[in-house]
Amino acid sequence: MKSKPLVEATVDHELVQLLRTMKGLKPVDVVERVRIALSRAIPTTLKSPLAEALFRGIEARQRIKEMEGGTLSAEEAGRLLGLVKQAVIDRYNKGRLLGWREKQGAIRFPVWQFREDGHVLGGLPEALGVLAQNKRLDDWAKVLFFVNPRDSLKNKRPLDLLRKGEAEPVIELARAQVE
Repeated sequence: MKSKPLVEATVDHELVQLLRTMKGLKPVDVVERVRIALSRAIPTTLKSPLAEALFRGIEARQRIKEMEGGTLSAEEAGRLLGLVKQAVIDRYNKGRLLGWREKQGAIRFPVWQFREDGHVLGGLPEALGVLAQNKRLDDWAKVLFFVNPRDSLKNKRPLDLLRKGEAEPVIELARAQVE
């Protein structure tokens, strides 16, 4: 039987050790641990700046998925809104609800777009309608639009303004994003 090259055997060992400790961890912590394990296992000469950037992107996306209450499935969002699952998906497809497709095709909806009374934040559908005019903006660009602080909003996030009922500055910012 042929033995594995040293790098491959080290990676296998690191990943096995990692898998033994992952039960019950949040997905963002799993990504971080995988990145660290691979970083330890792969010699510096084989590391790629691109791979490191990809891991940072995966970590950032996972943090966004978990922020502000996490996400809901279409069925869960439907229960919250008093709609059937297909009506929620239709609103997403028409650009009136914010969500993104997972690899399996399921749509996830960030909880932060909903008020406690089961309605969508005022101004969100209008801002999404404006953002939809720019066909280059994918679902993640739209999510980032709402959760990133903006200088033009005195370092507040569009999400923060929507929560306070201040939709007009958010819609104006969306218009500027589209132009």
